[in-house]
Amino acid sequence: MWIPYKKLVFYGAYLRQVQKEADRRLLAEYDLSSGQLTWKEESPTDLSRRVAWTLWSLGLVILPLLVGRILRWLGHDAGRQPHYPDRYLGSLGAVALPLLLGLLLALVYEGVASHLRAQVKSVLAPDLASQRAILSDFRDQTLRFNGALPGRQRPYLVNSLLLLGYLFGLVPLVWGLYWQPVLVSSFVARLGILSFLLSLVPSLVFSFLIKSWVIQRLLRGIEQQA
Repeated sequence: MWIPYKKLVFYGAYLRQVQKEADRRLLAEYDLSSGQLTWKEESPTDLSRRVAWTLWSLGLVILPLLVGRILRWLGHDAGRQPHYPDRYLGSLGAVALPLLLGLLLALVYEGVASHLRAQVKSVLAPDLASQRAILSDFRDQTLRFNGALPGRQRPYLVNSLLLLGYLFGLVPLVWGLYWQPVLVSSFVARLGILSFLLSLVPSLVFSFLIKSWVIQRLLRGIEQQA
């Protein structure tokens, strides 16, 4: 059976130990293929790094526009002489350069994010009462933004839709920013931007639905064990 989600990661639970000890921030990682729930401890440093890399991943969307503006600034007057990318890179290179830079940064981001996730240490599973309380807290906070971070719980199908929206939505915008002689159809640009925004909706809805279903299933299993 093909499953678009390999693992679900739930963030934001605090497990209080003895009063003298500090609270531990836990995350629960659920493997859909095996049905195994793993508890891990997340330090504030890991959390800040995760937020930083998430902000950078969102910045990848703006990167092509920024590169286009810089290339236009380095070029000549838009109305009289060809721009820098048109003269030295050719037509295909002028469009592909921002995409290649964005792809390179995306690969670096995925590599560093995977390395940071691997540094999170597994901990022993809490007792059933603590698990019930933590999972109930997860259920109440399923609609949090950090539960649907890019590259973590997004299905492959939605990734493809995001790529199509990126190509048909942002490329015309980059094209128009620093390549004046070429006119881009406003219909194509608007359709691409709309598809890019709409591609986020299935990911969020699917993430919320499957997380709610998994949490309810885990809670029922804990109640049966208790």
